[in-house]
Amino acid sequence: MKLIKSFQRLILNLGEDYWWFIIVFFILRLYGITDPPLEIQHSWRQCTGLMIARNFLTTDANILYPRVNESCGISNIIAGEFQLLSYLHYLLSLLFGYEHWYGRLINLIFSSIGIASYGYLITNLFNKKIARNSVLALLASCWFIFSRKMMPDTFCISLVLISFYFAYQYWNTKIWYHLVLFFILLTLGGLSKIPAVIYYTIPLYLLVFKTNATTIKLALLTAISSAIVFIWYFMWGPYVSLTYGNWTNLGKPLLEGIIDVISHPRETMFNVIFHSFSSYILFTIVLWGIYTLIRKNEKHVWLPIVMISAIFSLYIFKAGYFFYHHNYYMIPFIPVLAFIIAYGLNHSKNKLILFLFLAGIIESIANQQHDFRIKASELYKLTLKSKLDSIDKSKNIPKILINTNSNPQQLYLANRNGCYINESEMTDTIKLNSYRNKKYKWLIIDKNYKYQKPILKMAFEDKNYIIFGL
Repeated sequence: MKLIKSFQRLILNLGEDYWWFIIVFFILRLYGITDPPLEIQHSWRQCTGLMIARNFLTTDANILYPRVNESCGISNIIAGEFQLLSYLHYLLSLLFGYEHWYGRLINLIFSSIGIASYGYLITNLFNKKIARNSVLALLASCWFIFSRKMMPDTFCISLVLISFYFAYQYWNTKIWYHLVLFFILLTLGGLSKIPAVIYYTIPLYLLVFKTNATTIKLALLTAISSAIVFIWYFMWGPYVSLTYGNWTNLGKPLLEGIIDVISHPRETMFNVIFHSFSSYILFTIVLWGIYTLIRKNEKHVWLPIVMISAIFSLYIFKAGYFFYHHNYYMIPFIPVLAFIIAYGLNHSKNKLILFLFLAGIIESIANQQHDFRIKASELYKLTLKSKLDSIDKSKNIPKILINTNSNPQQLYLANRNGCYINESEMTDTIKLNSYRNKKYKWLIIDKNYKYQKPILKMAFEDKNYIIFGL
């Protein structure tokens, strides 16, 4: 009997401590972490980061000039985010040799620490119950999938969350290096991906509503961090883009983005309502949480949420088309939605709400279980490199053309520089000659995409590929 009661107490304690959820989450997401980047969704974004990491190792480790394998522009150098995640991947490769899954592991580690920091802050600013439910909601959101992808989306938000942990420590201890770590991690978060700056509003909020020496320091460092992020994205980025001819997406002109979003309300709302948590049930609890915020009218709670929401809305409009076409664009705002859920639960005595919350967690994980496996139909892509190696023994690996609709996945897997070719260009003699003059040697046709057979000498064919010599 005592043993049963002890076991019951253990279960209750585990349920109260949010970090047990983080440990289970971390272990669960280790399953399949070494899988190649063959996911149907988001392979483009992951392979770009992997290309950059590998090229840091094999070509040039200058983080100011990251390189991809796409040679369609003036060069392979690309402008865009500060490639911290890829650089950490590179540093790990220096120690242990290159493996594609290092980036997944690095992101998972930082994303887990970010959630732990998030839970710690909410525990100390509110209470353990809100922290536990916030963490659980966040873990079950689309964070579940993206926290272990070679993408900077959860990585950048995690850096900012960790920076706020150190800001809180400085608030209480006044130890100088906590302030330094706050500044470094906040800046790296914003540089790693610009949506992280929606949380830069929090130190400014503190300055306005509680002005003292500490809030002045936090706000000043946030302003300096903002300036660094601005210089990187709006001065250095355009310079690199104009000089070297490649640019990653920075959204659309604001007016064009607003028109995009307004003219596609269904797609936009679907991204917000469903893709945030992969669960309609959990979003209904978000609505309950919003109702609770209004009813309780605690200014210190709802005002920061409104400020962050305003900046995030601007981000939605700046992204435009890209926002409602990519579910990971919701990631920056998920910690806010998870807190709103937990806040509503904290002020509800209705057991139905708690039941719906648990049902929503189950629904969310069930809708994301596909991320644990790779479709067998995608495995053929892993053979491309060996096929090219078998027909080309050149020491200086030549460039290739491939018909994969601008998805760099197979350029990465083939470990070749190259460019994309569309169906009409395959039979255009003038166009093919221009590629030949630019030192492209092989035209690869993936039969799973649209193609036409060119009048060229065929070097290889199987059920998936045809390879022609240029």
